[in-house]
Amino acid sequence: MIDPTIQEQILASLSQLTSPQQQRVADYAKSLGKTSAGSLRRTPGSELLDFFDVISDEDAAEMTKAIEEGCERIDNEW
Repeated sequence: MIDPTIQEQILASLSQLTSPQQQRVADYAKSLGKTSAGSLRRTPGSELLDFFDVISDEDAAEMTKAIEEGCERIDNEW
């Protein structure tokens, strides 16, 4: 069911876009419907084995350090 208020907002915005931009919006809207939890493509573990041991221990340690330093903090400057 379409919310009339949202539909009006979308149509008003679309009317100001070029045809290629409108197509991008349409493509995006279609993609939203395809990403529901039931339709996500799942990769079997057997396919992931090709990636096993691809990253060196040194690179993995460097990535772990970067994650710990850059991601494990709270930034309260909103």
